Amino acid sequence: MQDCTAQGGIVIEDKSRLSRINSRTVKDDASFAIASLKKDQVALIQNVDPTEADRLIAEIAKGFALLESLELQAGMASLAGHRDNVGDYFMTVDKRKDYKIVTPHSEGSHLLGMQMAAFYCLENTTDGGETILMNVDQNSEMWGILRDKVVKGVTKRSLSRSEKSQLRMRYRLNMPEDSLTSDDEILKATTIDSNITLYDVLASPKKLHSNILNQDLHTLWYTTESIDYDSLEQFKNLLLESGLLKQSAGISEFKMFDSDPGLRIGHFGSRYDQLFKCKISYKLQPNDLVIQNNLTWTHGVANWTPSSGHRRIIAAFA
Repeated sequence: MQDCTAQGGIVIEDKSRLSRINSRTVKDDASFAIASLKKDQVALIQNVDPTEADRLIAEIAKGFALLESLELQAGMASLAGHRDNVGDYFMTVDKRKDYKIVTPHSEGSHLLGMQMAAFYCLENTTDGGETILMNVDQNSEMWGILRDKVVKGVTKRSLSRSEKSQLRMRYRLNMPEDSLTSDDEILKATTIDSNITLYDVLASPKKLHSNILNQDLHTLWYTTESIDYDSLEQFKNLLLESGLLKQSAGISEFKMFDSDPGLRIGHFGSRYDQLFKCKISYKLQPNDLVIQNNLTWTHGVANWTPSSGHRRIIAAFA
């Protein structure tokens, strides 16, 4: 696995971690992507039409025993209602208001356990909107500092299989694995019935096994990153250093650039130069397909001037 490190408080740009091919010139681009991910590279396949993108992502997911997860996530997009399905496996990304950014995170949570992320570009004519991918450092001391906002539970009796399934579906709770512990910081308690109490808590991040790299890994889930004001400040500094931040005279505080500010609840000490090995900044072009390990690479997006064009990106997760 190739390595690179942050230097002098800055997360270095390393385009060597981006494996790039043209779909028109190779015979087996799925095998190329699988090989790239096994080296913890990000795969970029260019000149892919939308129908071929669907076929490719299914073949890549199958190569890592993630096809069932890919199908499940595509189905959940329509059920949840906040995203629209595009083709068989892709879905629209969350809509953003003017000048909003997306801070770097891995999609989902430890419970959802999505291991692969893919992004396909339909259009990107804005004066910004660069995708910023960041490779997490598994040995960082940050993992002992950061907290994951999750749901834990306490039960007064053993639960039936049906009750466990309902808790998982309705509350994203996996019992008894997600039982409350003495190390959890309780934010809120909710009594479901006389036997079950749920708790919103801040917990230490847990590792998850990667099908792609065949090892247990730390991941900067959305449920970890989105609660941290320090991460927002760090991303602001990164965008300023890179010359990627589009300013607005009507925005006086940087927190107003945040795409979902209501989730941030505290300062948990994120330092990008310690949390990430390196980054890849890339502006997606029409018919680009990017595939990455969702456990080891986060994705974020710079903002753009609202009147400068249109950005249409679709995503798939497995």
